[in-house]
Amino acid sequence: MGRFLAPALTKRALVVCGEPGIGKSTVWDAAVGMARSRGFAAWCARASEAEAQPSFAGVADLLEAAGAGVLAGLPGPQRHALEVAVRRAEPAGAPPEPLAVSAGLLGVFRLVSDAGRLLVAVDDLPWLDRASAAALVFAARRLAGHDVRFLVSRHGGRSSELERVVEPAGVVRLELGPLSFGAVSRLLAGRLGRSLPRRVVRQVFETSHGNPLFAVELERGLPEIGAGLPVPAMLGELFGARVGALPL
Repeated sequence: MGRFLAPALTKRALVVCGEPGIGKSTVWDAAVGMARSRGFAAWCARASEAEAQPSFAGVADLLEAAGAGVLAGLPGPQRHALEVAVRRAEPAGAPPEPLAVSAGLLGVFRLVSDAGRLLVAVDDLPWLDRASAAALVFAARRLAGHDVRFLVSRHGGRSSELERVVEPAGVVRLELGPLSFGAVSRLLAGRLGRSLPRRVVRQVFETSHGNPLFAVELERGLPEIGAGLPVPAMLGELFGARVGALPL
């Protein structure tokens, strides 16, 4: 993490990968906080299934951190297209052209990075709406010479288009694995305010396979000591729905 955020630009992107519930968003949050503490401007978007359809929802999230003066530095057509796309201005006639919106986002990234280092962070990248994803890729292709870095989280498997675009400039992938028995024990103790019997923790650990979200859900339905550990029905729905709906 520290090397990725070093003053000298050596890698363009950091990708946090792993299965649902493994802690990607927690690591992503920590990286954003670290970047800000090191002087980066950090523009963030948290993608979600519920917001995967509205066009430019992700761009709107990213631009929340942009001051009024930033957009004012863009050429008029690009500024207007971007403002209409993120609902900051009323449309005048036809909807803005995606190319104008993408060029506007590129222009904003360049303006901000001229004043300092910029981190563009997207949590749960596969759920980013298509229009925002396309604009982000368009900008990423054209940022040579500008210190703009990308931090994204996603499920494991095939690389995203954004990663493939910035690969020549360097991509670091951090694959998160399951928690150890000790880490699960500390997680449960921290939530409950007390230590659990070792065999109960062992049941949770073995049933959850070290997945922290799974372990927390199991903790909510802990049985009497020594009884079998039921798997909450909602876990199948939680993981099955998320994995089944992920883009291939």
